[in-house]
Amino acid sequence: MNDIIAFFQQYESVIYFVLLTGMIIYSWRFYAAWQELRGSVFGLEQVNAQRRLNRSALAIFIMLILGVGVFSVISFVLPVLDTSAMVGFTAIEGDVPSAGDDDSAGGADSSDSAANPLATATPLPTVEIDPTSCDVDSVNITAPLTNQEVSGVVEVTGIVNVEDFGFYVIEYAQANAALWNPIYSSRVLVPEEGTLLEWDSSFAPSGNYVLQLVVTRHDNTEYPPCRIPIRISN
Repeated sequence: MNDIIAFFQQYESVIYFVLLTGMIIYSWRFYAAWQELRGSVFGLEQVNAQRRLNRSALAIFIMLILGVGVFSVISFVLPVLDTSAMVGFTAIEGDVPSAGDDDSAGGADSSDSAANPLATATPLPTVEIDPTSCDVDSVNITAPLTNQEVSGVVEVTGIVNVEDFGFYVIEYAQANAALWNPIYSSRVLVPEEGTLLEWDSSFAPSGNYVLQLVVTRHDNTEYPPCRIPIRISN
């Protein structure tokens, strides 16, 4: 499934060109068959013209549906699948216990673990922040500022300006648990500093969070995420 979507994304412009060319050709055939149907006198001529008219109309309809389908998959399905995959990966990564924990567990500890599984659960990884991953000219969050306290509706501004751009996703997570929640995705470049989204932060409990901007290339590889620590106060 992912390979098919990646193929559509890579050859999007070629697919649109082929479909548009086909629609032009069959539109001309439709017009010619329509003119022939109007000018035909004998019954056999009318039947043949009607068949060509119907085939042309069906071909135009199919190509139109294919064009809408490709656009929908690339514009709506692909960002959702990618963000879901990222969120699922971080959740699984945080819940898997390490082998060292299993080896060090004794008999008494094992019984305590059976009674209270949370007592020995592997803690979720905290969010790592690398300031150098934010590039002021290509992938950057300019607002809110680092460690800024925000509440209610927050205007998130930044820059997304890369040559091999596919789409970008904005997510947030609690600072002590790297479980990312996607809040917005777009396939539109932002070459100059501008608004990326209006984020209603009132749904998040007060606390320390990290806001991140993830830019994905055409080949579905990602740039290093730009992360900004913030404080939500609701």
